[in-house]
Amino acid sequence: MTFKKIIALGIALSHILMVSLPSPAFAAEFFVFQKTYVRDKGTPETVEDAFGVLNVDSDWILRVVNGSLEDDEVEKVSSSTITLNGNDVLLPNQLNRNINLVESPISVSSLNTVETQLRSKLGGQLTVSIIGQDNNPPAAQWSAPQANAVFNSSNVFAQLNLSDDISGLDPQSFHIFLGDDEITPEFSPFIQPALSVTLQTNLNLADGVHTLSTQIDDLAGNQAQASVTFSVVTDPNDIDQDGDGFSPNAGDCDDQDLDVYPGADEVCNGIDDNCDMAVDEGFNTGTSCSDGVGACAASGVIVCLSDTTAACNAVAGAPQAEICDDLDNDCDGTIDNGFDVGLGCSAGVGACESAGYLICSVDGTATV
Repeated sequence: MTFKKIIALGIALSHILMVSLPSPAFAAEFFVFQKTYVRDKGTPETVEDAFGVLNVDSDWILRVVNGSLEDDEVEKVSSSTITLNGNDVLLPNQLNRNINLVESPISVSSLNTVETQLRSKLGGQLTVSIIGQDNNPPAAQWSAPQANAVFNSSNVFAQLNLSDDISGLDPQSFHIFLGDDEITPEFSPFIQPALSVTLQTNLNLADGVHTLSTQIDDLAGNQAQASVTFSVVTDPNDIDQDGDGFSPNAGDCDDQDLDVYPGADEVCNGIDDNCDMAVDEGFNTGTSCSDGVGACAASGVIVCLSDTTAACNAVAGAPQAEICDDLDNDCDGTIDNGFDVGLGCSAGVGACESAGYLICSVDGTATV
């Protein structure tokens, strides 16, 4: 089927170009007015209709279908006049029984009046549409609850903000789900198309992780989706405060430390990292130890040096010059080295001679 498309050039409707082309639809079009008129008997009458527009900032066209694009048996009209807000948008000489389709760009207002008159045989049919273009999807945002929020009460306030800049939101396409269950009726009502709405409710929820999700189309069929996940935990000890995956009731022995939880790697830090009621196991911390020999020897205990290392905290003394005092002064592991302590010796002669061994002098500088 060949269609006739009439495109207005400039402002004057008398400046027109008729071409034999199929009529292209907008990429995402929406209808703010559509009505089918049928020629009745009697003198042609002018029918007045009204319609509103949410946002006039769009590309608008008047689409007039003469008869039916699907059924050639539908009677066409011979001519018609259409005015929009007092301005001629279709003149009698722009339509006849050989023209199936007329489209022309128009301007609209927030409130509009369209007047239509048919001239044809009885039963002639004309469908008049006012169509806008909207290629932008609407916006949907959960302003409450916040993502990953944890509530200590079963009562949770929810607020959803929806908006669409051009065609407006379609309430017939609107759905809200809690998990897999639809809960749309629990929110404040949304009945009429609008550019923006805010919907609220108070939900009574059991403990657990919950997800609210929504989807909505604008009047041009563009869709928006949004979801938010949060938790309800009414027992404080079921709350994982540090975000390590374990609450106190789940065995976390320090719910303020992200690195402490059941099954964590035990490191040497003076803390029970894995919550097994033992501290620094495997590192022997607190065990007695010593460092150095002789007079340099010092006592201590094993302590953590880093997360992976433990050592004795004793600090050996500094070696001194060796003297004869029955001590290892130079800390080389030998007592009184350099002195012949203990060697045999004798004193006197003849019947007066007696045997003995060398000992340190009182000042420690020699043996006697």
